Amino acid sequence: MTGTAINPLLRAAYLAKGGDRKITLVITWLSLKYQKLGYPDNAMFGSPWEQESYTRQWLERRIAFIPDFGICFYPGKFAVDKRSIIPVGDILEIIPNEEADIAVLQEPEHFTWFHHGKRWKTKFHLVIRLSTATQDYPRSIICNLHGVNPKFLEELAGVEIDLYGNGEDSDQVKEAGNKLKLVVRVHPGRDHADPLFHETTDVVCTTTAEALAMGKIVICANHPSNDFFKQFSNCRTYDDGNNFVEATRNAEPAPLTDAQR
Repeated sequence: MTGTAINPLLRAAYLAKGGDRKITLVITWLSLKYQKLGYPDNAMFGSPWEQESYTRQWLERRIAFIPDFGICFYPGKFAVDKRSIIPVGDILEIIPNEEADIAVLQEPEHFTWFHHGKRWKTKFHLVIRLSTATQDYPRSIICNLHGVNPKFLEELAGVEIDLYGNGEDSDQVKEAGNKLKLVVRVHPGRDHADPLFHETTDVVCTTTAEALAMGKIVICANHPSNDFFKQFSNCRTYDDGNNFVEATRNAEPAPLTDAQR
């Protein structure tokens, strides 16, 4: 239930909307042994088809249309030392050559730690990286394909900052806030489009886009992963603590233009 799992699922659904593209979402299949390590809330699937059914049902509860896209599984395992799912074998073998047109890579470094198959650029006509913060590929292009849930374009509210997520570092985050004498409220993780978040949140770059879509001020680090957002007048970047304070005090949002929306 992380952003790197949910974002590609929603992206596949919206890219398939309208039916003028053939989209395939490629996700991992873990054995029961690794599912216990990598999946939340004791979620267990006896087969890829069972996992696909769960995935589509989860999606249908969150969007207002029935998307037409394929799901393809590659074998993987959960690497405890890296706290990450990594592929077993060559992912590219499961993708037919006649369908290997464009590949959108979500955190490609996970696929290449032990990659020993064809080069991505040999298999696909075009490789799209989602930001400059991802691993570089020769002749690949960088394009923000995230978009935001339409609900965020419809909501405007006041600003209040809380932290949501119940990951391994929750206790350390609370301790860090206490040391800095900040009011830090750490809550369990919730769906990004939950009505609870109609004021504002910040998690990763996806939420940065959501906040901008809602007409919010975004204050983010001057880092390559945030380059896309610098074109928006409501995006303020900082290089150090003093810049951060200055940007925070000067937080009066401007309306989005049609082009920015």
